Order: sequence, then structure tokens, then C-alpha cells
Amino acid sequence: MLEKDYIFKILAFLKARNKNVFIAWQEESVLNGSIATIVNVSSESISLAFEHQETLYSISPGKNVLVRTGILLRPLLFNVVSKEKSIANLNYINIVAVDREKRRFLRINLEDPIDATVIIINLFFQARIIDISEAGAGIIINTNKPLDAFSNKYADIQFTLLNNIIRMKIRFAWISKPNFEQFFVGVEFLADSFQKNKIQKFMIDNMYNIEQEMLEFLSFL
Repeated sequence: MLEKDYIFKILAFLKARNKNVFIAWQEESVLNGSIATIVNVSSESISLAFEHQETLYSISPGKNVLVRTGILLRPLLFNVVSKEKSIANLNYINIVAVDREKRRFLRINLEDPIDATVIIINLFFQARIIDISEAGAGIIINTNKPLDAFSNKYADIQFTLLNNIIRMKIRFAWISKPNFEQFFVGVEFLADSFQKNKIQKFMIDNMYNIEQEMLEFLSFL
């Protein structure tokens, strides 16, 4: 089976299971992103519905985007060919190579984002963690308040991991705005040893979940 055929069978499997994917793209000097679901899979392309329709305003035909899934560690590179209402149509390019020499931490893309609360001074924001590593995470914060000024600033995040409430300091590495109601934020974890151990354990458990999902995928073929 060719690599592309294998990739598209995985995408068809994710569509059938109604799994989330995460779309990331470069917006000037920062990374932008949004949660999406696969609504159609063909031999060369996919169609995606975004969580917020306004996100499509940030993506124009001709732009390359990365599609991240929970079942594959590497992202998939696509090109946006057209948009219609709340749907974006993407053509497949390839699976992205990873420079293993430079990769310091394994990052897990989450099909089911983790609910979290971000605390900035005395303000509380609902958030979701969409990918996680020992070093940090990509999170979506739901707010229409201006968060841009907090880039490189510090805050707190609280979420539940393996039945443990985790609260730690974070640093906003970058902040971007995919639509009017959300921010996509990269954060650095300033974690203690207990928190790091819980994150490591969660990532190990997640790898076993990926193995189980691969077995389900094989039965899907």
C-alpha cells in the first residue's frame, strides 16, 4: 500500500469515528490553529468543517496548512483549494518530515481536548489543551477579550490529568487569533517534578490508547 493510500484510509477511519483533527497554519510570524472535523474524504482531498465558521476568514485558497491527528505523531501537509460556507476543501501534499536531531520532546495531539482554566491575574478563561508535551502545550482560549498583550507574560493553568488536579505556572510563548471568539496560544510549562511525572504518565497512557486505536483501524480496513 502506498503511503498516501494509507494516510487516506486513516483519514476515512477518523471521519467514520467522528474524531477531531487540529488544523495549523502560519499567520505572519505566528502559528494559528483551530479544531475541525472531517466531513468528506476522497482519493486526493478532504473537506473540513471548522468549529467556528469565522475561522475560514483566516484561511485563503492557496495557503498550506497542517492537519494534526491523534493517531499520527507527524502532521499532514495540505493545500487549501477552495472554501464554501463553513467548509474548506484541501488537497493532500505529503506527510511532514521531522528533524529528530532537533526534537527534544514528544508532543501528543489530542483527539479529545482537555478542558482547562487559564488564570491571568484575577481573570478566569475557559480553555482546551489540544496538544501536550513535557515542555508545554497548544491551547485554545475562549474569549473575545484582547489577550495579545500577554505574549511572553506569565499566568496559571489548571486542569485535571489522571484524576489529579494540576495547577502550574505557564509562560505565553505566542498568541494568535483564528476567529472573533478564540485565541490559539502556545504555552511553556513551568512545572515541578510531581506535575512533570503526571504529564509523562498521561503521555504513556495516551501512546497505549493510540496502539488500541491502530488495532481498531486495522479491523476497519
